[in-house]
Amino acid sequence: MNAFQMHLIEKQAMKLLNSLSTSKDEKVLEAVRGLIETTLTEAEVPQFIIEDVLALKDRQQLEPLLSVVKENVQPFPEVSEQVLKRLWKKEKKLKAPKVANPQVTFVAWDDSSTRTRFFVYEQEGELTGVKGILSTEQIKGVCALCRQHQSVSLFTTKEKGDVEGTYKKYSQYICADIEKCEKGIDSEEKLYSFMETVKPRA
Repeated sequence: MNAFQMHLIEKQAMKLLNSLSTSKDEKVLEAVRGLIETTLTEAEVPQFIIEDVLALKDRQQLEPLLSVVKENVQPFPEVSEQVLKRLWKKEKKLKAPKVANPQVTFVAWDDSSTRTRFFVYEQEGELTGVKGILSTEQIKGVCALCRQHQSVSLFTTKEKGDVEGTYKKYSQYICADIEKCEKGIDSEEKLYSFMETVKPRA
């Protein structure tokens, strides 16, 4: 499994537990279980995990389930200094980030001195990256990356324009808290579609 599936499993498990706490109607609960089963099956989650999710009765069972899921998640590839030099040749003092949790959908960190946020993610088996300036101003809104309602800041990337000395800019509002953002990514589509909107074309 990958980290996208891990996040999706947790969301679907919480959906079932919330339904169990708010409804005693077995028909309603069976409908919820049916939707969850379809969602997880379409995401190619292993059948034994799906069965464990559908069998949840209370929140005490959630942590043991998530521990099993995490054990089966493929860790994110190492983000070495060699990788960073390939991605950003002009960044002279860039150091490989410390990844506390290897079961993630992407690796991101901020350089507070330049207000730059760096993203490294895997696509088609290769690590690629995007960097941009993150505004210090925060507002409440929907993150363009994880699509959750959070405190967001404007993230802006740029590339050289057609006329010398000019630039094209691409901006989106994203979570100020990158850890909360990462945990909200439950599909490759969310990640790749966002990166497509902000990644310089040149």
